[in-house]
Amino acid sequence: MDIQKYRLFVDLADTENLTRSGQRLGYTQSGASRVLKNLENELGFALFTRNRRGVTLTNAGEKLLPYARMLVKSSDHLNEVVASINGVESSTVTVGTYSSVSSHLLPKVADMFLKNQPGITLKIQEGGIEDLENWIISGMVDFSICSLRPRQNFEWMPLCEDSLMAIFAKDDPRSELEYFPVRDFQDVPFIMPDASMDCDIHDTLARYEVQPKVILSSIDDHTIASMVASGLGCSILPGLTVSDVRSDIKGVRLYPPVRRQLGIGAFSFNSLTPAANRFITYLKKVASEIELED
Repeated sequence: MDIQKYRLFVDLADTENLTRSGQRLGYTQSGASRVLKNLENELGFALFTRNRRGVTLTNAGEKLLPYARMLVKSSDHLNEVVASINGVESSTVTVGTYSSVSSHLLPKVADMFLKNQPGITLKIQEGGIEDLENWIISGMVDFSICSLRPRQNFEWMPLCEDSLMAIFAKDDPRSELEYFPVRDFQDVPFIMPDASMDCDIHDTLARYEVQPKVILSSIDDHTIASMVASGLGCSILPGLTVSDVRSDIKGVRLYPPVRRQLGIGAFSFNSLTPAANRFITYLKKVASEIELED
């Protein structure tokens, strides 16, 4: 079996651009097209449909993609083990994460990891909860740092807890409170984080049967903070995010306290590469030392 054909298939599913994928894997455009055509002939069905902007997966291609990703990852894992036995370290660790975790938690982890693993490349992919979970299942990442949710169809290990906080403009009298009751969000102007990005906030409001007056929603934490700072309304954000956003808003602890459980999600921890497992070791160490909002 020629793994390179499947490697091209997986990369092309990500880029949707034959020229770009060819360049990344060392093919000319005609060479990449020929390799792809040979693979489709071997399989007996088309993997992509061509259009003016690039290519898109066919239904058959979508069904095959998760298995192709696992095949490529298994091949990479094998190569990494062989290289390690021979005294050579060369690998890429791909981590999915929230932007709040990426900016607050990962810099120290990345610094420690890369200093001690000079032959390894680290790739960070930021997204919302739906992105992180989809990337785990599809094999686009080695693992994701994500919230615990019911009925997750992948393996998960706890990492740390992060408090959710009410956020207000600094000149808002509510910003001087020590605590803000969750139920007091009822019917107040509210900037809602998109559910595809952060399910914890939606779950919290639903748990307490609170319906704020949602005046707009956004997928970006910094946009939400900007809207709050301008006086349009209030919101709820994770403590990790509040520590990094603008200085003209203020976070106030919720009452009762609400915490999201952050952990490491992987399709299978047993199938992770040695490099990915080493990164997790550093990640757990830094997470145990970092001070999060109570």
